[in-house]
Amino acid sequence: IIDAVSANGEFFDEMYFAYKDSFDLSWRAQLAGWQAFFEPSCRAIHHHLFKPGDLKLRSRMPAILRFHSVKNDLIHLVKNEDLASFGPDALFILVRQFMMLVYNLAMDWPALKAYAWFFGHLGELRRRRALFASRWVVRPGALRRQFVNVRKPVPST
Repeated sequence: IIDAVSANGEFFDEMYFAYKDSFDLSWRAQLAGWQAFFEPSCRAIHHHLFKPGDLKLRSRMPAILRFHSVKNDLIHLVKNEDLASFGPDALFILVRQFMMLVYNLAMDWPALKAYAWFFGHLGELRRRRALFASRWVVRPGALRRQFVNVRKPVPST
């Protein structure tokens, strides 16, 4: 698995920081043909500073973490999507990205630096995408179909 998902000596993509790096790694592994399994009896606790929709809590996060959160979200869209899988969710993705931009313009100016970083690194992101896409044995759309109804809440114990 290490050889299938690594590039330039990086197992975790060093462009990510603090958020979504494990998701990126898992996604790349699955696109390279490795399988991930869901064990419903497994429970994990992940303490994090932000819960979606809790903007008051988000405002208390350090600015550098808010920057990386926005940046990493944009990285994932460029590195791991393709047009076939983007199409069905385009409206949701574009509306979400637009709402994030509006929120950042109005309430979180430090996070706006993520957009400048993103456009400044777009060439490198495309290069990395091409490298990983050359190894895909599974298309992103095939993976996304596995996540139908994923938004249903998991009961807590």
